[in-house]
Amino acid sequence: MKRTLLFVIVLSVVLFSCKKESVLNTETASTQSINSLQTNNHTARPGTGTGGDSAVVPNITAVTLLAGGNTDAGTVTVTNDANYIYVTYNTTNGYTLASTKLYAGSVFSIPLNQAGNPQMGHFPYSAGHSHITSYTYQIPVSVIGNGNCGAVAAFAELNGGGSAWGNGIQMNGDHGNNAMYIPFCVQY
Repeated sequence: MKRTLLFVIVLSVVLFSCKKESVLNTETASTQSINSLQTNNHTARPGTGTGGDSAVVPNITAVTLLAGGNTDAGTVTVTNDANYIYVTYNTTNGYTLASTKLYAGSVFSIPLNQAGNPQMGHFPYSAGHSHITSYTYQIPVSVIGNGNCGAVAAFAELNGGGSAWGNGIQMNGDHGNNAMYIPFCVQY
């Protein structure tokens, strides 16, 4: 019963959080400030449309990188262009990256064990790092698809111990872990 309710909630959030494509006149877009294009947790920026008189505004999502579930360790930014989804980890407050693991795709395909906890060893993207403060993954748009919504689960091991997740929707709130995914809609 709990899993069914969780499924319905997650599906509702993903379906209703998707942002439809916006087209702006380039003359208008060039005079608007980035701040006026902000809505909710998404910041839109003028793109480089191919129509000459219009620019597409791709989706940008920036969330806090949470160490231990509640400590600000930096940000995770997700955006896309016509070909790639870019996921950038930026650490602050003295934190640095030791390793990162990343999943992008359908919320229903996040690698989970039977208890509903993420299996980061099965995340398709991972990298080891040596005390760096920024790292970007470039992922084909096709993992979610243009105009579609999905999930980005951004995990980091931090130097000095500890781990962090990009702030989003809890994967398994019943067990008190800090695993989260970020809803993201591909738009270009």
